Amino acid sequence: MYLGSTLTDESSCNQEIRARIGKAKAAFGKLEKILKSNGCGIKTKIRLYEAAVLSTLLYGSETWPMTVANGRKLNAAHNRWLRRILVYIYTALGGTRLQTRRYGKGWDRKIWET
Repeated sequence: MYLGSTLTDESSCNQEIRARIGKAKAAFGKLEKILKSNGCGIKTKIRLYEAAVLSTLLYGSETWPMTVANGRKLNAAHNRWLRRILVYIYTALGGTRLQTRRYGKGWDRKIWET
């Protein structure tokens, strides 16, 4: 362990990415009640997601020797949580069709280019 990161002999970051996804999933679970509520707008919910969940997911990622497979795991987790946020909003609107538009800076982009 070094500064909360797990170091391995073969310089693989697979274990660290699994741990980061698990911690980010826990952070998302704690925010779920807020994300389901109608009390704040989508921009606020996306910014909250970025501050609490995305920062947890990507903590220490600058030092990871990234592979295509690991980049896909990170993007899959990110997209899964964004879809859940949008489903909450879709349901809150009574199931009406959402117009395609961007809600804030870059919320629909990949977090790691593969």
